[in-house]
Amino acid sequence: MILKEFQEIRDRLHALREKTGVQASIDTMLDLLKGVESRWNLAHPAVTEVPTMSPATTLTAISKPVLTTLHPGLTTDPNDPRLTHGADDGPVEQNKVYLVLSKEERDKGFVRPLHRAYRHTFCGTTTTMGLDLCETYARNPKFYSHTYCCACRRHLPVAEFTWTDDNTEVGS
Repeated sequence: MILKEFQEIRDRLHALREKTGVQASIDTMLDLLKGVESRWNLAHPAVTEVPTMSPATTLTAISKPVLTTLHPGLTTDPNDPRLTHGADDGPVEQNKVYLVLSKEERDKGFVRPLHRAYRHTFCGTTTTMGLDLCETYARNPKFYSHTYCCACRRHLPVAEFTWTDDNTEVGS
């Protein structure tokens, strides 16, 4: 029930943003989410991680309410038919696989700091990534144009996210 109400509010905010062409203000979103939080007495953030066959690639949601998602695989093949591209029109599950740079390419060194988690500026949810994804961002910050928000359940432009450790924009 809590998750359903949270998702309904999130979906209404996305619809409003798309309809008006104006980014919904963070304050408005926070006010709506605080209403859900107080109504359901969600006093503390929760962290949950569901292990998969490859724990290093598991994405974890840190939010109110608790959300869990699995990330089953990675590929270095840009022609992998399981890959998707761009923003999602509505809520979706995470992709079956995500594209990463090869180990050899990542081993050449990083041009940006290695970040482990990002926050969606519109809903406030923090998502952590497996090491291969983190290293891909650190080696080539412009490699991805979109990333997944575990709460919104959508792939959205990286400009909507900031790194949790230094608050810089993802992809910059």
